[in-house]
Formats: sequence, C-alpha cells, structure tokens
Amino acid sequence: MQNSARNTGKISYRALWLLAVPAMYLLAQYNYLLFHSTVELFSIVVAVAMFLIAWNTRRYIGNGYLSLLAIAYLFIAGVDLVHTLVYKGMGVFPGYGSNQATQLWIAARYLEAGTLVIAPFFLRRKLRYSVAIPVYAAIFAGILLAVFVWRIFPTCFVEGSGLTLFKKASEYAISLLLVVAILRLLRQRDQFDRGVLSWLIASLALTIGSELLFTFYVSVYGVSNLFGHLFKLASFYLIYRAIIQTGLRQPFALVFRQLNQSQDALQEANESLERRVRERTEDLHQANVQLHYEVGERKEAEKQLRRLNFVLRAIRDVNQLIVQERDRSKLINEACVALVHASGYSTAWIALVDANERCAESAFQWGEGFTPFPELFANGHLPPCGQHIFREGAMALIDSSGPHCGSCSSEGAGCDHNRVTICLEHEGIRYGLLGVTSPGKLVTPEEEMDLLEEVSGDIAFALHGMELETEKSLAVESLRKSLGGTIQAISATAESRDPYTAKHQRKVTELSLRICEEMGLKEAQRDSLYVAGMLHDIGKIAVPAEILSKPSKLTEIEMQLIRCHPQMAYDILKNIEFPWPIAKFVLQHHERLDGSGYPDGLSDAQIHLEAKIVAVADVVEAMSSHRPYRPSLGIEAALDEIQRNAGRVYDEAVVDACISLFRDKGFSFES
Repeated sequence: MQNSARNTGKISYRALWLLAVPAMYLLAQYNYLLFHSTVELFSIVVAVAMFLIAWNTRRYIGNGYLSLLAIAYLFIAGVDLVHTLVYKGMGVFPGYGSNQATQLWIAARYLEAGTLVIAPFFLRRKLRYSVAIPVYAAIFAGILLAVFVWRIFPTCFVEGSGLTLFKKASEYAISLLLVVAILRLLRQRDQFDRGVLSWLIASLALTIGSELLFTFYVSVYGVSNLFGHLFKLASFYLIYRAIIQTGLRQPFALVFRQLNQSQDALQEANESLERRVRERTEDLHQANVQLHYEVGERKEAEKQLRRLNFVLRAIRDVNQLIVQERDRSKLINEACVALVHASGYSTAWIALVDANERCAESAFQWGEGFTPFPELFANGHLPPCGQHIFREGAMALIDSSGPHCGSCSSEGAGCDHNRVTICLEHEGIRYGLLGVTSPGKLVTPEEEMDLLEEVSGDIAFALHGMELETEKSLAVESLRKSLGGTIQAISATAESRDPYTAKHQRKVTELSLRICEEMGLKEAQRDSLYVAGMLHDIGKIAVPAEILSKPSKLTEIEMQLIRCHPQMAYDILKNIEFPWPIAKFVLQHHERLDGSGYPDGLSDAQIHLEAKIVAVADVVEAMSSHRPYRPSLGIEAALDEIQRNAGRVYDEAVVDACISLFRDKGFSFES
C-alpha cells in the first residue's frame, strides 16, 4: 500500500512538471521578462525554504553536506535576487543592464559549483553554522562590491555582440566543477539515502545542462536562455527535495521510532510486574494451604505459621498497592500502613535517599504502644546504621539485646523490640531504606527476613517503574514541544510567501480547536487538529507568489495551480510518521459533502471529521479576512454561508458548533 502511495506521488510530480514546462514556455512567449522573474523568484523562494528547513532541523540532521548546501543556496538566492532586479528591462537600477546581470549570474554559479565540490568534506563532520554563515555572507558582499562598486569583475556580455570569451570559458569551467562534484558524490554514495543521492546527481546534471545552454546565446531574451532558466528551476527543486527528505521526513521517523521503543520498554516492565504479582499471589495461596496442614501439630509451629501468614498478608497488600498506585508518596505511605496493620509490626518506615545520601522523602506508621517516629528524617539525616546499610546495599537484623545508635527509630520504645532495616535496590540502583520494628523476638527470623527482602525488592521495582514512566512523560512532552516548534516553522515558511494570508493557518487552527472543544471530541483529536490546521496550506509553497497575491481574477491555469496545493501538501506530509493521518486531513480540507470539492471530489462518508472541521474553519476565516482581490466580507457573511449550506456542503454538526461559538459564546479572531 505504501509502494502504491509512493508511485502515485511520483506520477503526480511528473504530471505537475509536464504541465509546468509548457506553461512556463507560453509565459516566456507572452512576456519573457515576466517569465525570467517568475523562474528566478521561484528558485529564490525554494532556496530560502531549504535554509529554513535545514535550520529548524539542524539538531536532527547528521549530514553536514546538506546543511552546507542549505546555507550556500540561501546566499546564492541573494545574488540571484540582485541579478533579477538588474536584468535588462526591469528598470530597478538605472544605468545597469545585461552585463551586470550576466556578471552576477556567473558569480552565483561559481559560488554554487564551488560549494558542491567542497561539500563532501562535511559528510562525516558536524557543520558549524556560526562559521559557515559569516563566511558565505562575506563572499556575498564581495561579489556585490566587485560588480557595482569596485567594477573589477570581468565583462561578461556586450550589447550587440553577445557573450564574452570570459563568460563562455566560465560556463565550461563551472560545468567541469559540477562534473567533479558528481564524481565525489558517487565516491561517497554509501553516506546517502539512495533517493537523496539520485536527486542530488540529477540536480547537478541539470545545472550542467543549464550552464552549457548559456554558452551560445546572443540575446538575453533568446531561446537557449529560456531553456537554461528552466533547467535551473528543475535543479533547485531537486536540491529542495533532498533537503526535505533528509531534514524533515527521516528525523521525525527516527524520533517516533525512539518513542515507540520507550513505550515498549514501559509495557514490558508493566507485564513483568504483573507476572511477579501473580507469582507472589500463587506463593501466598500455597503458603496458606501449607499453614492449614500444620495447624495443631505443635504450638510453636502454629505460632510460626501465624506470624508468617501475617507477613505474607502484608506482602500481598503491598503488591496489590504496587499494581494500583502510581504516586510515589502515596505508595510509600500506604506500604507502611499495610506492613503495620496486616503484619503486626510496631513500626514501619521508608526513607528515599538522594545522591548525597540524604533523606529526600520519608513515610512512617507506628502501632499501639510504640513511641512516635523521631524527627530525624525530617532534617534529611539517616542514622549511622542506616547509612552503612545503604552504602553496602545490605539488610540487617538488630536484636533487642544489642547496642543502639543514637538516632534509631526504636529509641525509647523499650528493650523488647527488634529492628530490621533493608536497602531498597533494583538492578544495582539503590532508592532508599525500608525498616520495620517488631515487639519481642522474631518467631521465624530467616523466613521473615527473606520475605521482607522480597517486599523491599518489589517496592524498589515499583519505584523503578515510576522512574521509567516519569522519563517517558518527559520525553513525550519534549517531543510534543519539538514537533510543535517544527510545525510552526513549516507553517511560517508557507505563510511568508503570501502577506494577505499571514497568520491564516494559525487562525484556522485556533477556530478548529475551539470547534473540537465545543463538539466534545477527544484530546487525541484536538492534538491532530492542531497539526492539521497548522499545515493545511503548506502545499502553497509550490504555488508562485505572484498568483497567491494577484489583485485580479485568476485565469483557469492559475486556478488549477492553486487547487494543486492540497495534493502538494499531501505529497510533502504523506511519508512522515505522525500518530494520526495528517496527510489525509490536509488533502481533504477542500472536499465538500456533495462531492463538489477538490482535489478528488469526495463525498460525506469518505471525508475525515478532522478535514470537515478544518474546511469550515478555513471558509469562515477566509471570508472574514482581506484578500488581494477583495476586502473582508465580514464574519456575518461567513456564518451565513456555512449555515445556508449546512448538511449539503458542510458538516451540520461542525457548522452548529462554529455558529454557537461566534453568536452565543462571543468568540472572535481578534480576541
């Protein structure tokens, strides 16, 4: 199924290019200056997008090669922008013309070819942005000074006679550098994903073709110049594809794979805990059966069995508590209560110890007739015997007839109490101490010590599980923030190309989330709507900015380009492993219930609910906002539109929730 989706994406890209090439050719025939500006500005926007994506994913890209390309193409785009403004017929800089535009073109291509040759040096090195950016900024400034101020850059074009020898020789030299870059890539091909390598080599080949086409034109409006610019456009697009694949898709696949591995580890720990509880419950059952057989044989045996039964009951209660409780403070408090009430101990206490061997948190419970627990732990201290047991990872039974340290828990309780202190340890990690005090001598010291050691291990295992769960929660929150930041950066990239729809995606997202809340949908749907809303117009990055901001009615071809943006967004997002089908939501946000939408003409049951919500929010925000071809229609006109077509074009439940927000609850985009 994934292969089918991938093949469909390839067909869509090819179809788009088959439409774009003749369209650009016709544009050149109509107005070559407009064609030139369109191609150059598209290349500039693509280069800036490459840099923004590489910058926002620099923590995840381990490939310094592509990071260097992203920085270089940003400054190449700067030179190309000045080249476009100086181009013959633009009239932006009076006194400059074809020669200066050609000089800037040659300088940009030298910078591009040189970067592609040295970039393989960074395949196994982390690129330092703080060094690379100033270096390229200095080169950029040097080019402008050489052409416009110092005028030392060799002449490249002479009106009436065409290209100079220097210009032609430079094109061949640049082509030779690009061939060297291809050979170096092939030698390092094991460092690249196969698809990324193919895009890079294809981009370099197209750039070589472009340079060769630029060696024999006489007029800057000539046919070879036209096709050279088309080759350049395709070359920039393929470099952009390589940056997208390495900087956006693969890192998030890695991030979500690591999250799944962490979740699997937690699940395995929970299963292990449940298995141990079942095993201990079975042990309890067997011990109870054994106790019934031995009752009446001997008085001492009966006393021993009764005592063991009490301890096992306490262990059962503690194990059940471990399964149910997820709060550390409640766990240690309730464990102490269970040990005192179920087993007859005079006192039970737990002290959690930090890295400095100080008591970070404690809990205790005392029975009838026993002196209250001292305030020793409240000051962060451990008794000397406790310090020794924690350091050694051991357990100790202190007989009532033995010596007392100055701050023991049994101080003042009388001489007929025995104390057991055990280190809470799991897989070599020590979490603290468990202590109990028993009136009189222990009836079965060895058996009771074994059981107490086991319950201490269970408590330590539960503390370990809570630690894992806390780490997982922190990791999930960190990933959520990282994902949110990246999504906002991608959204800003798309919006930066169209000033009339600035903040459009964020407003659509805000309204979508409020509609979700009004409809009482689940938290997971709210999270998915946030991502879908912020990215629903990302496909407009492939639409020329002149069309997005055109102040008059669009032509049929321009409308077709606009309507391609859901499919383009789908192609960008489809291979990113989100927890939800975000690519489908974005693809369908212009579909309508009656099948009148695009790109696939889907009907009601075929459209995801999230896409229906984004569709309503998109219409309301668009109609109530200013556009280059019309002023704002106002919020009431937008609400009348969705209410009039509720149940036929828009989902009725979504429309009702949206209207309630505006008319009953005072929602507005300004607030």
